[in-house]
Amino acid sequence: MTKAGEFLKNDIVMKKSRIWELDLIRGFLLILVTWDHIGIFGYCWNIIGASNAFGIWLREFMFKYLASGLRYGFEPVLIFTLVFLSGINCTFSRSHTKRAIEMLYFDIGFIFLHNMGTYVFPDTLMGETVFNILTIFAICFSIWAIIDYFKVDDIYLLIFGVCLTAIGLYFYILQRTDLSDFGALPDWMRNLFWLIYNDDAYIYSYNNFEPLLPGLGFFLLGGVYGRNIYRQKTSLLNKPCPKILKPTVWIGKHSLMVFIFGAPILVFIMWIMSLIKIL
Repeated sequence: MTKAGEFLKNDIVMKKSRIWELDLIRGFLLILVTWDHIGIFGYCWNIIGASNAFGIWLREFMFKYLASGLRYGFEPVLIFTLVFLSGINCTFSRSHTKRAIEMLYFDIGFIFLHNMGTYVFPDTLMGETVFNILTIFAICFSIWAIIDYFKVDDIYLLIFGVCLTAIGLYFYILQRTDLSDFGALPDWMRNLFWLIYNDDAYIYSYNNFEPLLPGLGFFLLGGVYGRNIYRQKTSLLNKPCPKILKPTVWIGKHSLMVFIFGAPILVFIMWIMSLIKIL
């Protein structure tokens, strides 16, 4: 094989390769997200029944989990880590504009279906859905397309990433804890609405709300991490993925589809299982 042919072969292999350790982490997080969504959509909405002792135990266990401090504390860590990982993966993309447009389509479709659902199930789906995690991804990917086009240096991304993360976490702590009175803030701060965690946005977007901050900050930091730590765009582990981990890696590889369709499909299956007295 000629040197040109060997280079082309290696280039093709590199483009098709995946960073399996990143897919593994993302897959594990998506399992937790799906579990959480099953609890909200399946049990809180009273779709999944309990026809036997196991079903009753599972339902009680799920409600205890949803009301636990573990879930309350881990939820933001899970979300912010997913956004950080998306920032890393964005550095591997060959078409940032295409990626941003695709995510925007998914976001618009999700918002449309959710808002249509408020008319069909008014007692279950309440309020509008404008800003959610898909919206954050669509905005972040769009911003990264601009960053990549203008070749913005890592130092600026690092500074902006740290600042936006700090600002977002500050308002997150104010909104989620009793450490300070959120209502005592100046009006211009409380009226940032979709940019930060705030009570007014949760009232308007009752079922699903995620602000731009600190998500954008974590995304930019992930981009800086990906540019430098994964400069070669190859796995940092000098061994293939163990077979036992491949199912979780597969979930991480198809994270968007799992995020959108995973919980609804499993809730439907569990609903059927409750009807035939398996759950």
